[in-house]
Amino acid sequence: MKKFLISIALLLTLVPVVHASTRFFEIQSIDTMKYSRDDAKNDAVTKVIPLLVEKVASLHPTHIAVATPYDEEFYPVLKVWVSEARKHGLKVWFRGNFSSWEGWFNYPKFPNPNDHNLKSFAFITGHPDLFQEGDIFTPVPEPENGGFGDPRQSETIKQQFLNFLPVSYENCVLAFEQIQRSVKCGYYSVNGDVARDIMTKDVILKTGGVLVIDHYVKTPEKLITDISLLHLKFGVPIVLGEFGAPIPDINGKMTDEQQYQYIRGSLLDLSRNSDVIQGVNYWTAFRGSTKIFTDNFEPKKATLVIQEYFQPLVVIGKVTDSFNQPLEGVRIGPRGLKKVFTDKSGLYQFATTKDFPTIIAEKESFFSQRFNVRSDRTNNTITKNLLLPYQSEGIFGYLRTLLNSLFGNIHSQ
Repeated sequence: MKKFLISIALLLTLVPVVHASTRFFEIQSIDTMKYSRDDAKNDAVTKVIPLLVEKVASLHPTHIAVATPYDEEFYPVLKVWVSEARKHGLKVWFRGNFSSWEGWFNYPKFPNPNDHNLKSFAFITGHPDLFQEGDIFTPVPEPENGGFGDPRQSETIKQQFLNFLPVSYENCVLAFEQIQRSVKCGYYSVNGDVARDIMTKDVILKTGGVLVIDHYVKTPEKLITDISLLHLKFGVPIVLGEFGAPIPDINGKMTDEQQYQYIRGSLLDLSRNSDVIQGVNYWTAFRGSTKIFTDNFEPKKATLVIQEYFQPLVVIGKVTDSFNQPLEGVRIGPRGLKKVFTDKSGLYQFATTKDFPTIIAEKESFFSQRFNVRSDRTNNTITKNLLLPYQSEGIFGYLRTLLNSLFGNIHSQ
């Protein structure tokens, strides 16, 4: 199994990318459920929301995950979360649902779980002010916890579960089309066992083409093993809808240092597989065993590594040959991470961290170059221009090409 996973990791690092992103994951999210859902009935929470959002924003996520229910009584609280997120340039991952799906806050459960779709459509179309391009709307996170019940109970419940998800997704898409908002629908996070045993590729493709799992495991190695196996099974991008540590029943107790090392190990492995892993959502910022801020809202050590991976170093530059001509197709990037190819102008761009400091540039018929980058948190962009000298065969090839362009076809002996 270890050799198998190493082979998968090596294949992933060989995928060429011409224009790499300035971050590892398209979705970089921090979850706030312990306040945004658990305190949704607490009027006093609105006073602390600005501070909570500010703390989350300091970690440089793309999204803040908000679990406030979609029932109308909670709209004023949800509006505050969204408004504060916009002040910090954050997109919102709406990870609530209607309280009757699971029976939150003493709401009676839906007599017909499909009623959730009608209410979701009305909620979205009735509150267009909440949404911006780039947001994510999940009608039902962890759908196995409510509605029809755990789909592993029986074949009937399994089919009801699998039938519900595509209908819910299409209902969400239609609602956002009506209000003309470019918001991603779906991202129905299920636990790893449900993903493995119940989900099908057909249902995944009908609900946005992304498999989202809430997954808590003992080690970072186990996390990446499970993700690799799910990707092999379904062949679709994967998002970690929730991950974090420690969960006492799984990880036992952890010191702040042990939590830091666990999260670093997880993000290190996840970034190595960022061509497969579309996004991550750390659960949770506040309260609970996995929190990364103290009860006084001071950052724990774990926040440092999340900052490093959510706002990585960006290396940019130009590669030229011995004649100062731009070199296209140079394979360049950190050792251990995916590589990029220079474009026609010899330009490149990629992300890295201090965990991947050694950069290698190589192209056939040229001598390779390598250099190290150092982390400087005052300036996350590093410019590095490179010259790749020709090898003997390469220079002769270059000269033949030059002479051919000047004097016609010249054959080598």
